[in-house]
Amino acid sequence: MLDSHLIAKTRPQVRSENVVLFGDIRISVLADRLFRIEKDEKRKFCDEATEAVWFRDMPPVFFTAKETEDGIDIKTKRVTLSVKKNFEESFILIDGEKRPLNNEGNLLGTLSTLDRCDGDNYIESDNVTVRKIRLGEGVLSENGVAVLDYTKSSDEGWHDSKSKKRFNGYLCICLRARLQNRNPSVLHDLRKYSEDSAIRFR
Repeated sequence: MLDSHLIAKTRPQVRSENVVLFGDIRISVLADRLFRIEKDEKRKFCDEATEAVWFRDMPPVFFTAKETEDGIDIKTKRVTLSVKKNFEESFILIDGEKRPLNNEGNLLGTLSTLDRCDGDNYIESDNVTVRKIRLGEGVLSENGVAVLDYTKSSDEGWHDSKSKKRFNGYLCICLRARLQNRNPSVLHDLRKYSEDSAIRFR
């Protein structure tokens, strides 16, 4: 047995008041610009901590939920998330502009270490083989929408990750105008956002 101080403390359960169920879709409103969206035809959703996300117990978020003919609209003080019965048609409404839930314009993530890196090349342990570094998708995007898709992640507990009728991901909304203008205050805003309301990663 591990000593208690070596066992990770997690709080993965979302507050019930921050959760909306719509058909085979569960939407967790984690902040006014941060959502977790899960879709499962059997409504088997994951409430366990994962390798990347340990805490989902965010404070209550003020929002309204309104069902429409073809879906449901979740409106916070910053954005409106429109989830459709035909999931591929879902979108986010930011400042009156409709944007699809995809990673177009994603600014990519980071490496866990720069060891053995030379610019955008990674040098293998034989000190001969060199390969280009390919970054994964990150939480910032030029168009203001970033999707972290954990559908195929085994640590989410899915038994059939190949099912096309499932989706499990986090939707992060950032301020497009500030990113495009390279305003110096963007770093302050993102830091404050992460401290105040963004999902807490380990």
